[in-house]
Amino acid sequence: MTAQFGLSSKKVLAEQSVKWRKDELSKSAQTQAKRWAMAKIQKLEEQPQVFQKEICALGLQYNLASSASSLLVLDSLSDYLTYRIVPPLSMRKAYFKAVSKLKTDEAKSKQQHLKRIKKEWKTYQNWYWKKPNKPNKQDQTVEANFTIGSVEVTGDLEEAEPPAPPPATAQVGQVTQNENVQLSLSATGATSYNWSPSSAAPVHGFDSDASFTSGTYRVALSANANSTVQFSQAAAGPRIKVAGWNPKTPYLKSLRSVPTEHAYERYLKLREKYASQPSFYIDVCDYFLQKKQPKVAIRILSNLAEMQLKDAALLRVFAQKLLQLKAEKLAIEVLKSVIDLRPEEPQSYRDYGLALAEIGRYNEAVQQLYKVVKKDYDGRFEGIHLIALNEINHLIARHPKEINTKDIPDYFLVQLPMDIRIVLNWDADNTDVDLWVTEPNQEKCMYSYKLTSNGGRISNDFTQGYGPEEYLIRKAPKGTYRIQAHYYGNHRPSLSGKAILTVQFYQNYGTPYEVKREVTRRLASVDEELDLATFDFD
Repeated sequence: MTAQFGLSSKKVLAEQSVKWRKDELSKSAQTQAKRWAMAKIQKLEEQPQVFQKEICALGLQYNLASSASSLLVLDSLSDYLTYRIVPPLSMRKAYFKAVSKLKTDEAKSKQQHLKRIKKEWKTYQNWYWKKPNKPNKQDQTVEANFTIGSVEVTGDLEEAEPPAPPPATAQVGQVTQNENVQLSLSATGATSYNWSPSSAAPVHGFDSDASFTSGTYRVALSANANSTVQFSQAAAGPRIKVAGWNPKTPYLKSLRSVPTEHAYERYLKLREKYASQPSFYIDVCDYFLQKKQPKVAIRILSNLAEMQLKDAALLRVFAQKLLQLKAEKLAIEVLKSVIDLRPEEPQSYRDYGLALAEIGRYNEAVQQLYKVVKKDYDGRFEGIHLIALNEINHLIARHPKEINTKDIPDYFLVQLPMDIRIVLNWDADNTDVDLWVTEPNQEKCMYSYKLTSNGGRISNDFTQGYGPEEYLIRKAPKGTYRIQAHYYGNHRPSLSGKAILTVQFYQNYGTPYEVKREVTRRLASVDEELDLATFDFD
């Protein structure tokens, strides 16, 4: 023991050391040492994330419970083996023999797991290269002259700008949103016409401060000449129409009742009542995002971090919101804490890996994603390995020079680009949500109809985990794809309220022309069918 004397730790005037053997310590001295360790831990616990290693070391050295260590009662060899703690001398020979056998068994199990995933990956590739069947085409007839009524767009309409414009189309005529359109066609099919906002009326479903630019309407014709009209930017291409969403909560109703410039003041007042509800901050964050105030949204969302909750599901939602707000560095730290809380769940490593990719740390991202592949997780996560392999190959295809693949077997490294990819995740464990995708010929790809005649494929049905569920199609037929989620129910409550869905839409996935869009939705009631978006593929 060393005693230092001086004005501070940096200005030591004198010091004196005393050495003694541990077995010579009196019971009183041991008690004093433990008291000192308890006081030290208490001080370090003021910042548990910063001093986690120091807290853990003190807890183990002095047999103290802390945020990083727990007390265990071990009285059999199996107990010591479970936690890999070296037992007393009387058990050590049997312990080390059992550990050696366990390591051998684990190595065999790992080999068998990778062999099984290799077989599933081969089946996946067979599906990819299989030529789709010809879907049944419905006859379409169009009269020589017809009228399209007033244009009305409902719901929250949001666009994903394409990377490159398509071939130019002939101009049919100018129109405003409240005009009737007269078109003359001599054949069945689809056409388009230009629109400029010079005299356009407000569009139902948009905020009053929404602005419009010149664009192109796409007109899809049905047999009876009743047409659906959708808006996109002047550079036509992949278009996603996101279904409107309006959580029915009293605090959002209160926020909407005041002018936007006074909304933050109203939020501060509402916070006095709802401060303990994590879902309050999530919903209000979305509200300010819709009002194009991302800095305010981040400030409100940061309240979740201050709550210091140990709920992995809520932290996942928090991190996904941060990623959407481009606060990637903070999201990375949150997802690292999720791994500490849930190291036994593959979703923890997948979320962390995908977040690393968002900030350009591609090699680390692939390392985390491969943890999802190489380990055999609980049965409720069955199927996530193939999704992670798809994402690994996607990153390697886009950033080949920045990723070291020496630890990944060559048979897993296959680039498989897709015309369309849709991924559904949710935040609550033991929750059953199904992804449904209705293709242009009205085939619905779902858990009970996994493969479509067009070549569409849905992944494994997750009924007890977090997802994800994934829809893929290599060569997508032109037309409109309808995306829905079916909420069957959950088996545990969530601090964020009902389970929250995160949906990613990709077009030209794994190519230089990839387009991505992401939305979040909260589930409301059991057996709910939730419309997420329509996806136009041209």
